[in-house]
Amino acid sequence: MSRRRGKPALAAALITALAVCGIATGANPASAATIQTVAVSQAGYSAGGYKVASVVADGPLPAGTDCRILQGETSVTSCALGDRGETWGSRVYEVDFSTLTAVGDDYAIEVGGVRSPRFSV
Repeated sequence: MSRRRGKPALAAALITALAVCGIATGANPASAATIQTVAVSQAGYSAGGYKVASVVADGPLPAGTDCRILQGETSVTSCALGDRGETWGSRVYEVDFSTLTAVGDDYAIEVGGVRSPRFSV
């Protein structure tokens, strides 16, 4: 009889110890990085030339962060972020959109809901 009473007491003590130590509660999710700026050449780009934008965030962005090129409010194409590492405490990403060759105005790059200033190609 004393063996049976010991097991529930031991289990309760173990659960209490795990909860107090934070093991049973789980870890807090990491806060998402905030995009500080999406920088482009406001002077514009040559249609056949090398075109790149910079994205600056306060930490690493999650894989699959939404990146698209807009003309007006219309999405023209998606884009990919190339991680260039950390500079001056900020995480820097590169968006190479050299494949965009359509001449036009009112283009913008939007990354994670943050838009660049408008530019021309």
